Amino acid sequence: MLHSEITVFDWLKMNVEVKNHFQKKWELTEHAQVRTFHGIYHAVTEVAQSLAILFQHKRVFAWFEGWTPVIEPIVTHLMREGYQGIKLKYPELTRSDFSVEDWVEQLPKDTVFVLTPVDHPISGEVNPHFEKLDQLLNQKKIYHLMISDEFHHHRSLPVSAFGCAILNYTASFAAMINGGRYRPPHFMAPYFHYEPAQIAKSLSHLGHENRALVERVAQRWPEYAWSQGHDRLYDRCLLNLKGCNAEAVFGVFCRAAGPGLDRSQIVPISPCHSPLYMDLKKWWVDGEDELLNAGSLLVVKTVLLEDPVLMDHLAAAMDRVLALQSLAG
Repeated sequence: MLHSEITVFDWLKMNVEVKNHFQKKWELTEHAQVRTFHGIYHAVTEVAQSLAILFQHKRVFAWFEGWTPVIEPIVTHLMREGYQGIKLKYPELTRSDFSVEDWVEQLPKDTVFVLTPVDHPISGEVNPHFEKLDQLLNQKKIYHLMISDEFHHHRSLPVSAFGCAILNYTASFAAMINGGRYRPPHFMAPYFHYEPAQIAKSLSHLGHENRALVERVAQRWPEYAWSQGHDRLYDRCLLNLKGCNAEAVFGVFCRAAGPGLDRSQIVPISPCHSPLYMDLKKWWVDGEDELLNAGSLLVVKTVLLEDPVLMDHLAAAMDRVLALQSLAG
């Protein structure tokens, strides 16, 4: 029992330290609250479940499908509990005739919250409606759970009265910032083991966008550069290596770059490399089935491509693999 009390005290102290960090970064109001969690899956599940328990008379929630896998566990749980779920798929969200005002207006009065992914964890695409959605939901006093994969590293999120910004950092650390109207008691969050030094290091990470470099890469490889045509994070380049295996390019590139390469900065989306590849095909709903099936998508962070030597190594790797494949064919 004593150990549990000490754990809760440390967790509360850590929340204050995380809030102080964001107080300077985002100019939070005095009413803002911060809670820390053991990873993004835990954060989304506990925040949503706590609201469902607190407002048991409200039996409707809404979510956006096709942007992130972290919503699926709580959606499955609530549906089994008899909640009414209102789903909006990613392709609908990006239609030119989509009206976020009309969509919010049709939400039932007993809607407790809306789960909104802010940015896509693979493509870096930014939800074009999340800010307007936050304004409209606050007017209707519906909680808005905004899930940020990397958006918060580069840009700030709105912290409104009924808004909850859930921020992904590491497999064992996520944070939630709200404007003061999120009041459920804590559930399991205080009883996990946290590493304060690792959390401080995660918070100190500075995002790095380089739009000019992304555009130069698109000009250099116009046949490979992949984009959906709307706002995105410019911290990565997506290359659809049509007819060229991304895993093979990754291997040739890594050998050329040498042992000092940070391999987390270049990721082939393929069955061989990505452990969650089959799961990815289930939740990434955007009509790019052919892209995923081909295993030709390569995600490269701009930090890596800012080195001209590594840029040349990547070009040579693509040429090498294409040459080998043409010989084999």
